[in-house]
Amino acid sequence: MRQGTGPFVAEAFADMGCPVAGVVGTSAESAAEAAQALQVKLDQPVLGFVDLRQAVLSTGADLVALCSPYAVHAEQLLQISSLNCHCLVEKPIVWPQTLQALRAIIDAFAERGRFLQVVNQWVHSLPVFAQIYPQQTPRKKFAMRLSPVSEGADMLIDAAPHWLNLVQYLIGPGRIEHVELPRWQPRHIIVHCQVKHDRGVLEASLELVTCPERPRPVWYAIDDQRVERDVELPAYQQFLVGNGRRVKLRDPLLEVVEKFLRDVSMQTPIDRAGIEHGHLGLQELMLAQP
Repeated sequence: MRQGTGPFVAEAFADMGCPVAGVVGTSAESAAEAAQALQVKLDQPVLGFVDLRQAVLSTGADLVALCSPYAVHAEQLLQISSLNCHCLVEKPIVWPQTLQALRAIIDAFAERGRFLQVVNQWVHSLPVFAQIYPQQTPRKKFAMRLSPVSEGADMLIDAAPHWLNLVQYLIGPGRIEHVELPRWQPRHIIVHCQVKHDRGVLEASLELVTCPERPRPVWYAIDDQRVERDVELPAYQQFLVGNGRRVKLRDPLLEVVEKFLRDVSMQTPIDRAGIEHGHLGLQELMLAQP
C-alpha cells in the first residue's frame, strides 16, 4: 500500500512462470482486495491472508516476496527463514537494525540452505547504458536522481539502497566518507560524498525528489555520461535515453526476479558481503542527516 511495488513484483513472478499462490495483507479486507486484484491481473487463483505463517503453510509456497514496510522486515525475515522459504526482499533489507542483527538474519537463511536476495533493479540497466555509451570511462564520478513516494529521512531509507547498489557494482567494495547534505527539505534531498575503494576515490551524489505518481523520474550519470528513463504508457515499456539515442530497456524488475529464480535453482550462495556493504553504506548516510 505504501510503495505500491507488491503487484509489480507478483506480476514479474507470474511472467517468469512462477505461480503466485497468495498475498498477505494487514487486514482481511485489504488482503481480500489485493488477492482479487491479482486474480484479475494474473488470471489465476490467488488467496488472501492476514498471517504470513498461515499463508505459507496453507499454500505450500516455497518462495516469499517481502514487500512490506521496512520496519517489520527483520521480524518477518526470521519467520520466513523458519518456514524454510527462499526470500526476495524489498530494500532496505532491514532498518534500523545493527549489522549484527542483519548477520543473524542472513545466517538463519544460510543455515537452512535458503536463498535471500534484495530487490536492486537498476544494476540490470547497465548493459543498455553500455550500448548508449560504449566507450569505457575511468568511473571517477557517479550521480543519480530517484523519485521515492516518501518524504524526509524515509526518502534516503527507501531510495538510497538503489544508488548504493550501483556504486558497489561500478567500483566494488568501498567506504563512504565526507557526506554532505547541501539540500535537506521534506521533499527534496541532495547528498554528496566520496567513496574510497582499492583503486581510488569515486565522487558520488544522489538527488531525491518526492513523486507519488508512476512512472517516477529516474536518471543516472557515470563520468557525466547521463541516461534518463522514459516510459511509454499504458504498456509501461521502458527506455534509456542519452547520447542522442533511445534504447529499449527490459523491465529491470523482471531481470531481478529472473536472477532470483535462477539463483534459487542453482543453489547460489547468498551475497553476504554485498548485503552487508549496502547496509553499512546506508548507516553512513543516515548518520549525516540533520
